[in-house]
Amino acid sequence: MRGFGRGFRRMILMGWVPFFIIGAFILNAHAQWVSVAPPEVSANWGLNKGKILPSGDGLIVGTDAANKRGVILRFKNHSWTVVDPPNVSSNWELNAVGFSAVNDAWAVGVDYSTGSRSGVILRYLNGLWSIFPSPFVSLDWGLYDVSFSGSSEGWAVGVDYSSQRGVLLRYKAGVWSSFVPPEVSLDWGLYGIHMINSTEAWAVGQDRTNKRGVLLRYTKDLEDKNRQKRFIWQVYLPPQIDADWELNSVFFPSTTEGWAAGVNHTQKRGVLLHFFTPRWDEVIPPEVSSDWEFDAVHFPSTYTGWASGTDYANQKGFLLQYEKGVWTDFTLPEISSNWALGNVRFASTNKVWAFGMDFANKRGVILRYSADAKETVSTPSTPNGPNNIAPNTSSVSYTGESLSSLDHSVQYFIDWGDGTNSGWLPVGTVGATKSWTVPGTYQIKAQARCDTDTLEVSKWSSGLSVTVSETPTPITLLSPSDGTPLSVCSLYSLPTFAWKAEGSFTGYETHFSKTESFDTVAASEKASSTSILIDDNTWKKVLGIFGSFGTGSSSSVVSGGPVFWRVVGTRSDKTSVISDTLSIFIDPVQAVGNPMITDTSKSSIPTLSWENNCNIKFKVWFGNNPFFTHKTTVSFNIKNPDDNGGVFTKSLTSTQWTSVQAVTGRVTGSTVYWYVESWDAVNRRTITQPNEVFVITD
Repeated sequence: MRGFGRGFRRMILMGWVPFFIIGAFILNAHAQWVSVAPPEVSANWGLNKGKILPSGDGLIVGTDAANKRGVILRFKNHSWTVVDPPNVSSNWELNAVGFSAVNDAWAVGVDYSTGSRSGVILRYLNGLWSIFPSPFVSLDWGLYDVSFSGSSEGWAVGVDYSSQRGVLLRYKAGVWSSFVPPEVSLDWGLYGIHMINSTEAWAVGQDRTNKRGVLLRYTKDLEDKNRQKRFIWQVYLPPQIDADWELNSVFFPSTTEGWAAGVNHTQKRGVLLHFFTPRWDEVIPPEVSSDWEFDAVHFPSTYTGWASGTDYANQKGFLLQYEKGVWTDFTLPEISSNWALGNVRFASTNKVWAFGMDFANKRGVILRYSADAKETVSTPSTPNGPNNIAPNTSSVSYTGESLSSLDHSVQYFIDWGDGTNSGWLPVGTVGATKSWTVPGTYQIKAQARCDTDTLEVSKWSSGLSVTVSETPTPITLLSPSDGTPLSVCSLYSLPTFAWKAEGSFTGYETHFSKTESFDTVAASEKASSTSILIDDNTWKKVLGIFGSFGTGSSSSVVSGGPVFWRVVGTRSDKTSVISDTLSIFIDPVQAVGNPMITDTSKSSIPTLSWENNCNIKFKVWFGNNPFFTHKTTVSFNIKNPDDNGGVFTKSLTSTQWTSVQAVTGRVTGSTVYWYVESWDAVNRRTITQPNEVFVITD
């Protein structure tokens, strides 16, 4: 398993100082690491480095070996989801990620598609991932780590394989530029970096010529006699270690104290260095096995932290905990017969994440630690469903809103109040169907449990009272049937709602609501018979019941869901009768599909096309780079998204095409970035992900 790629074996380890031994076990006697089920990415993939913000939001990157591309996972709203990355090339990976601001992140890696290697830089900005132009370094180079001190200052490190030396890229004022590294030896590289602040940073790696670790420090040039406040990278002499060794990463919890970690190849064990101004010293950590190495470390303070790594002898990952001067091994869940950990990151003092690769099952590993070992699952919402129903009539009840304190997936269980139940529903399923044969009143309630540890069960929800009556409901809903999905395209072929009435009614009114209890009626329409073709203005209100907006991020659009409907009949004596209740499902908004542009030579007029996906208003953005520093737009409107088979086709005008070329100065061979912003008939907005690109030709 050793050598499964720089992407899977880097990072940092934290320190050990021989004092304050009492207390490490006491503080963590009620804590544990648990495995979090990763989302499905492909048939063969793994995770490298991640970054978790204090808010709890985070990103992890890695390698999708099945599809030969990078992996991006995003943590938000208590769950990890897969982000579709930009199309970099036919063969590339991501090795590290860092935040320069809450909505501004960067990922770096290596592109292998050309036969040699080149660095990859991606940027996440305000909901969009895009390819960022990288400076020229050489004909064969790659990037392995990145760190920021704020929105305007950052560094990335790697290896220039052509020149056999380290790579230093500096980010400043929106531009990445190559920085000439100091002379270390004839053959060396960099694998880890940590910025303490805008004026001080440390980078680590391997000096293959001298078979030892590399330590570089970015600080003020003390020999600058002109006092120009110049900052430079300087070589810091590592301590003497009698072996062939290297450093994978570095972390400084303060300006005066830090740690670097890696591997001693000769003795097949981890290497740990401790910096306390002004020197580095080797610290001997606890023995893990007969063959192991450190890959990562992270500290929220100088006295507490975690270290992750790979135990090759036992083919598994390991984690060591540092508490007030002592390192201790920590029991981990059993993942598989062959797995490793490459990174560990704090979200807060008591919440830590670790990431890696499960080689046996060919997928990523995600572990989470909480100082509160007792997982809790919150109480689900009161089930939503009809309050009145006839015997032997099927109805659907919905629940939801439960969360695991350890961010595990949850399952729901619905008790029908008659001695039967739904059983534990699959993850992601929040509703179940039931029909009663015996008249009576039943209390429906729901429970949730952790999908990972099924013994962790929530409290019961409040009950929904359902009355099953032998007396037929005077008004019975017929169509659309319960749970029928309806998209915004239904505006162009309006649906008919129908019901059956027992007895005489002078009129009816159809009600639509987001909740089964009809606390608020979002839309209604009157009818004189037992069916109605919904008016388009009424139907727009129904379709927009979840809000008149979509999303510009790469996460799933959620502006859709179940809408409940009923009919209220009025008799000649002015009394009212309420029908049973059914639901329809409003489809979420979708971005346009398969956007294309043809004939992009200067002398021709290109044609745009895409699948409308029920959208009717479009704005196409063109820019000179992934951030659209120079940009122009063209807008289009259509009346019916289903026309022309649901496909939009339109040629630009000569004026529009001239404007598009102008964003890159009309230079032949220049790349134009573009995406489509779209709105449907209820004004829900989406954008295509990721950016499309084309090249202007003669």
